[in-house]
Amino acid sequence: MRTAALSVWLVCTLPAFAGPLNPPAGPIAETGRFGPRIEINAANTPGDADSVYKITEPGSYYLAENLAGEAMKHGIEIAGSSITVDLNGFTLRGVTDSLDAISVTQMDAMSVAIQNGSLDAWGGNGVDASLTIDCAISGVNVRSCGGNGIVVNQNTALIRCAVQLVEVGFVAGDSCLFSTCQAFNCRSDGFRAARFCMFDSCLAFENMEDGFDTSASSVITRSTAAECGSNGIEVGPSSTVASCTAIINGSFGFRLAQQSTIVSSVATDNGNSGIWAQTGNYIGQCVSANNDAHGFSINSWSLAEGCASSNNDLDGFNTGPGSVVQGCSALLNGINGINLDTQSAAFQNLVHANGRSAVDGAGVLIRSEGDAFSVVEGNRCVSNDHGVIAVGTRNLIIRNVAADNSVADFGPIVPGNSVGSVLNFQGITVNSTNPYANLRY
Repeated sequence: MRTAALSVWLVCTLPAFAGPLNPPAGPIAETGRFGPRIEINAANTPGDADSVYKITEPGSYYLAENLAGEAMKHGIEIAGSSITVDLNGFTLRGVTDSLDAISVTQMDAMSVAIQNGSLDAWGGNGVDASLTIDCAISGVNVRSCGGNGIVVNQNTALIRCAVQLVEVGFVAGDSCLFSTCQAFNCRSDGFRAARFCMFDSCLAFENMEDGFDTSASSVITRSTAAECGSNGIEVGPSSTVASCTAIINGSFGFRLAQQSTIVSSVATDNGNSGIWAQTGNYIGQCVSANNDAHGFSINSWSLAEGCASSNNDLDGFNTGPGSVVQGCSALLNGINGINLDTQSAAFQNLVHANGRSAVDGAGVLIRSEGDAFSVVEGNRCVSNDHGVIAVGTRNLIIRNVAADNSVADFGPIVPGNSVGSVLNFQGITVNSTNPYANLRY
């Protein structure tokens, strides 16, 4: 018992030795999830002649307060690779004649990340990462800059970013990914991107030029362009657009270059055609309505199927040579429901009440003079001015049904066409065995 008591007394009375009470001199680092982080300040990241703060060494850096800009300087200059900058919810606010809020100035910088803050009223760009090889920008909001919002080079991910009141909202090089980004009230395009870029759940609103303007092999899904001054969504060759909306844009709702696909998308109330497609495109299950020109303007050698076009000022579907319109509906368009060029086809479409702004609108029109070699088969033409018109020759017109077209159900069809017999079965039993007959009912 005495031994135990003595041990307790020694522990309680002997002096304890610990480290020094005053830490060594040098920058104080915050300990983050993956190691120490360095505060951005004059001691740790001193600026130079063109920057308020400058980061040159790899590491994780954070902002601990708002940053006030200075004339002829960037807010934060990044001159290195493998650098993460966490704005920590703070704001970098520029002044007259300031440069970029954040600028990456090292050529071919790699593994740069910028996140979580606001950039306001800078004279240059919000973020200029145009020299980076790969970059990640997330949760950054840019407003009221004299240059562009966010500029990146190739292989960059941009997530949950928003820009407004800048020149171009987002400018991107090849192979970039955009997710849940927004561009509002830009003085030029909302999104401008090079090849192989992907966009998901993005919004372009009230930009003065295009909402989205991308180059070849881009993919845009679940995104909207609304009230932009020019085209809503414009993509380069071999691109895909899916589940998107273009509404109240000044020119085309969607403008697709050659060999592109658009599916399950909606174009309404645009200043030109709702959907314009160049050569060799696929248009599937789309809606185009209330546009100031055609619902679908399909240049050549393209396929439109399962689409609906209504209340457009000109044609529901206007095709170039070699295109097919199949299983579609055209309702209440200003001139024609379907307007075909040479070597084109209309199969199993419903065309109703077209020609509302023209005396001689047709459900289906083959407009080409001379030998057109087009096919009109299995369409239902009701309550148009004309059901089917063929201006040229050597077209095949079979198995169509027509009713209540105000001028003529079939015609004028010039001589020299292959036309199934026109049989009248209005109010009576259909008993013809002719498999190629056109029917009035």
